Amino acid sequence: MGESNLENLRKILKDKEAAVRARTISGINDHPAFRRLLALLTNYEKGHPLSGFIAVILETEDVESFTERGFDLLYDNIDTSISNAHNHIALNSNGEIVSSDRIQPGQSGNDVRRLYEEMSKEYVVFLLSPNNIQHFIDGNDAGETIFFTNEDKSRYAELKEISDIKQLFEDYRLHLTIRNTYSKFFASNSAKRAILEHQINSKGDPKPTTSEKEKLQKEFFKKHQHLLENKPEDRFREDLRHFLDQRLKGDVYITKEHILESFKRIDIFIRDEFGELYLIEVKWVGTSVHATGTKIGTSFNSNDINPEAIVQTVKYLKELYENKTTIKIGYLVVFDSRDNDLGDTIPSFDESNLDSDHKPYYKRFEKIPDFRALNLVPST
Repeated sequence: MGESNLENLRKILKDKEAAVRARTISGINDHPAFRRLLALLTNYEKGHPLSGFIAVILETEDVESFTERGFDLLYDNIDTSISNAHNHIALNSNGEIVSSDRIQPGQSGNDVRRLYEEMSKEYVVFLLSPNNIQHFIDGNDAGETIFFTNEDKSRYAELKEISDIKQLFEDYRLHLTIRNTYSKFFASNSAKRAILEHQINSKGDPKPTTSEKEKLQKEFFKKHQHLLENKPEDRFREDLRHFLDQRLKGDVYITKEHILESFKRIDIFIRDEFGELYLIEVKWVGTSVHATGTKIGTSFNSNDINPEAIVQTVKYLKELYENKTTIKIGYLVVFDSRDNDLGDTIPSFDESNLDSDHKPYYKRFEKIPDFRALNLVPST
């Protein structure tokens, strides 16, 4: 056989590898009951919107002896499992649920794949997922599923190029409305009670009655609904940095608190795969708890941002450029936790606030519209 024929044979074998492998396993995939189950489950996936993954598990013997009653019950049992928030369902030959549970089978897609491959040495596993179905037989998998966990699927779908960073800023704006996100920025009820207690005791007035104290607390909580933790800039910076770090694809490196030669600190520094750099300066407006935890502390408003924060960021750009750093752009982001919506902290900027030697670098600057960070669930 000539060399060219050998190459053709290798190509044919490679192209047909999956089909050859499927034909050499136990043969359950050729059983009429298996084919019918696969067809029904494929139709289920197409006709029922799935937001996650669900595994349907059967013993090989139960597949071969699967009954008409089982086929009739199949969809109802899957729906029951989903409504019970379960993602694994084991059936017998009559289609009855032997067991079901909510299980996280692994930390990554590869972990999940290996687990189902191992399980399929004794069972047949059908894995239903959005837009696809995968089945596992005799330690092998068949199908075209790329993702085996919701986390993998969501993470990939959300990944963006560094060129799409402005879209990520918009995604982060929505992220800020999630309670688990914004709650970490604000003072807890216990912290607010401690401040109120300190205020009451420091006045030297007669102790309020229980009902009077409850009224004072209700009024205090309402007035300071958006009271931030002490030094909230650290929390804001880290939350944004982590969000970007989890959603930027490619060889992108993100650092915090990059120190310039002038010993000035840049909040977030991003280096892309081409070695180009992006800086993000983080500011905030609102009111925070004092470092002592016994009183209301620092308050910042738009006058503390405009023009000072822009001038500061442009100075950073100038210093980086003069140090031969390949700086692409500098962003200024402001977290707004003021009680009232007073509009963007920088509706406009007067370039006369910049020294003449800084003005050329203003072209490398961009202000992102304020991130409104609010405590959406009132304290009680």
